[in-house]
Amino acid sequence: MSGIVSGVNVITEFETPESASYSGYIDYMNKEQGKQEQYKEYNDYLAKTDSLFTMEKDNLSEDEIKELKSLFEKAQENGSVLWKTVISFDNRWLEQNGIYDMKSGILNETKMREAIRKGVNRMLDNEGLQHALWSAGIHYDTDNIHVHVATVEPIPMRQKKTYKQYEVSRNEKNKLVHKKPVLNGKGEQLVKEEYVGVFKASSIKLCKSAVANEIMQQRDVTLEINSIIRDQILKNKENISFRIDPKLQEQFFKVYEMLPDCPKNMWKYGQNIMKPVRSEIDELSDLYLSMYHGKEMKRIKELLKIQTAQYMATYGDTGKDYGTGKLEDLHKRLGNIILAEMRTFALEEKENEREEFGVPTSFKSDYDILVINSAWSYDKIENKLASVRNIYDKRGDHRYRVPVQFIHDCIKKVNEDLKYSRYFYTELKRDGVMLYDSGNNKLARRKPLRYEEIKRQGEEYFREKFAKFKLFMEQAAFMYDREEYVMSSFNLHQACENLFNAILLTFTLRNDKEHNLDELFKASRGYVPELICIFPAENEDEERLFKILVRSYIEARYNPKFKVNRGDIEDLMVKVEKFGEVTGQVCERRIKEYGELAKVKKKRK
Repeated sequence: MSGIVSGVNVITEFETPESASYSGYIDYMNKEQGKQEQYKEYNDYLAKTDSLFTMEKDNLSEDEIKELKSLFEKAQENGSVLWKTVISFDNRWLEQNGIYDMKSGILNETKMREAIRKGVNRMLDNEGLQHALWSAGIHYDTDNIHVHVATVEPIPMRQKKTYKQYEVSRNEKNKLVHKKPVLNGKGEQLVKEEYVGVFKASSIKLCKSAVANEIMQQRDVTLEINSIIRDQILKNKENISFRIDPKLQEQFFKVYEMLPDCPKNMWKYGQNIMKPVRSEIDELSDLYLSMYHGKEMKRIKELLKIQTAQYMATYGDTGKDYGTGKLEDLHKRLGNIILAEMRTFALEEKENEREEFGVPTSFKSDYDILVINSAWSYDKIENKLASVRNIYDKRGDHRYRVPVQFIHDCIKKVNEDLKYSRYFYTELKRDGVMLYDSGNNKLARRKPLRYEEIKRQGEEYFREKFAKFKLFMEQAAFMYDREEYVMSSFNLHQACENLFNAILLTFTLRNDKEHNLDELFKASRGYVPELICIFPAENEDEERLFKILVRSYIEARYNPKFKVNRGDIEDLMVKVEKFGEVTGQVCERRIKEYGELAKVKKKRK
């Protein structure tokens, strides 16, 4: 694979329907033709190849090409942007991946079309151009095989923005020579509303990776690496205690003594406070791997060499060491397992200390107190609770004061919600502690729900959580526009949390108080298997992105050193939007099923 700078490259530019530079570009592309007609002529250029294809069809007939041209003309008349994409390949890379023979010049066009379709569709989905029309042609007329893709919207649905107007002049090579503002009679710069033409960097990246992954034969390598780590190394750790194993315990307690004096829930490998001790944790991990998994580690390193060579050939020398990244991830996962054992040991030590020496321990939490009444007005209850809270807050000892939150409701509403299994009051009744009972009222028992009620509740919960998801996405976009990427990540976390809650509430009518997206993912994926495709664990970069979301709930608020870059936010926005789309589909489908079951039940009666 030596000599290959990058196996796949993607370039995208655009022209507006009235752009003067567009015609120049077409003249350049179509030297044999006279005066150019913009959209139609670009497609004429594509049609010179015998491999013109679209999203649905291969090798278009003359009639199909004619129909395609008319749609391009319609798009121009309606003011659509024309997007021009070139996907070029290193022929040696294509040959190494088994779809091109450089001697015979034969290309597996079927495989190439599949790859292009996946790449273009992912790019357009990321841009919100799901209703766009595109055509593509495979070209052999240069040193490198390349594919030209032309995209338009016959009925434009692209977002519009207001742009400042400039007078631009270019040289014969289409290079910018002069640019000055266009002014009105008052000396003010003119503006014009146009469809957004520029594609996001994340869209180009998605296109490139989708095309490359479709052509590359590296999936089996990734799966084998992940299987060894998950099923052999990490799973085997369940049978070994580091603090008991005579070969490991010395290093275990060396690390334990070095751990920072802080809340034990901060003993996580990725926490900044753990930096001084990470190298010692890695030493313990390496000791464990060398003693119990030497054979497995040898195989992983062999596979990583293969994978690194594949990535280098595809993406070029990006400065990223793919093999090192995977080993760092293994260290992180093992490190967290080790620290979990240390947290358990610390708790045991604390219990022993209390029992042996009588040292008191305390746990600071908060109190949620539900007050149920049947006679008093809302205002009267609120005033009484406010006075109680004031008395409580005026206590002298603030160090151990636990926050109190009062919730109050009437017995009628509480019993109504209990009867219909509303998750909030159902869980309170199940897990709460009765502090006082006047004996004047009884809490209702849960009754079996009819499918009509299940449908109603499921739909209500879904609408509520999905609306919150949209609000947080708007806030995430707002923070992104302000370049507040950390707060954007926090809002994306909140958006995801509401989507997970929407799934769980729609499918089960209940939801535990959980903010950890890892746990919510585990609880939800049985209902929505598509989640594995949105947040695939076998891909290192994909897993890294998901971890940013997980960490954002705490780190975005409390860690001033927590950083998130623009590109990661762009990629995450695409994923969370897709998550929202899938959640909407599966929840709507589930609610519809409830309705159908209700009809069947009614017919049987």
